[in-house]
Amino acid sequence: MLPRNSSRRAFTLVELLVVIAIIGILIALLLPAVQAAREAARRSQCTNNLKQYGVALHNYIDTHKVFPISSDWGPNDTQLGWQPRILPFSEARQIWDQLNFVNANAANGGNGMEVDLDFIQIGQNNARARKFGAPFQRCPSDTTVTVWWESAGDGIFLPSYGGSLGSQIAPSANGACQPWNTFAQINDINLQHGNTYDPVQISGIFGRLIHNMPTKPAHVTDGLSNTIMVGEYLALCHDHSGGAGWNYNGSGNAHLHTLVPMNDMTTCYQPGVVSPSGQTAAAADPLASNPACYDWANWNYSWGFRSKHPAGCNFLMADGSCRFLGQNINHILYQRLGGKADGKSLGDWNIGSGTN
Repeated sequence: MLPRNSSRRAFTLVELLVVIAIIGILIALLLPAVQAAREAARRSQCTNNLKQYGVALHNYIDTHKVFPISSDWGPNDTQLGWQPRILPFSEARQIWDQLNFVNANAANGGNGMEVDLDFIQIGQNNARARKFGAPFQRCPSDTTVTVWWESAGDGIFLPSYGGSLGSQIAPSANGACQPWNTFAQINDINLQHGNTYDPVQISGIFGRLIHNMPTKPAHVTDGLSNTIMVGEYLALCHDHSGGAGWNYNGSGNAHLHTLVPMNDMTTCYQPGVVSPSGQTAAAADPLASNPACYDWANWNYSWGFRSKHPAGCNFLMADGSCRFLGQNINHILYQRLGGKADGKSLGDWNIGSGTN
């Protein structure tokens, strides 16, 4: 009997390269699927965040019979935006319970509405409340910075969601950068940017000055399920980040409209400006429709709803339901969804939009 040959033939270099190439191809095929699955999970979490907003807002409405206001209605008549006002009705009540208003008026001379939010503290440790936020106020797809550091120890929490002005006129500082005003439902130069105390003169649900006559569900004559209440935005593309979600004049309060098409990144392009994340813009975002109007003060652009999701944004409707609207939604339809009382037909607008 002949002895068995124990030697084994090794892989050749060509065979190894073929195997490596096959593995690379498989990874390349799987990677988009993995990324899509991760984004689907992030979008689902984002939707859940908006549902928490919806629960808190409706709990507030059940208690006060009105939508939350933006200033002059709370401890010491502070300029609190609507976002902190719903904290007691959410899973983040502990933040509200820690707020220290005791020295707010004294710190600013007791000027009523002119009280500076900076003096509202968390507990007794002198930490400014505006540095804090609830987990549901940030979308996991929003990879921009969570806190804007204006100076050492002076942080401002940046939410991923804000209240809707609807289809309200919003002229830009640059008169050549306001192509969308013609779509405004309320096109009154005296009411630009929603500067009115009367909710009837606001296209959407929220207004930064609405407090003497709060918006009521009865004002939403187009139907709660047909009216945008809260939507996604990117604070670093907006010029009112100083108050963010805490202050009546903050970007997350009532400084968003449906005029500019969704996910237009024009004001996310700040050439030569170093962002809080340490990056300097070198080229226009591919979704910037008009890079020449990059300045944040071009409010016709900067106050738009936008997200890091591909092809659209999540919105909370006034009835508490959530919708994912595609960024290619008909522009006129988008205005009608922003308005609470325009009386215009929406048609079969549910086609092409997701609901949760």
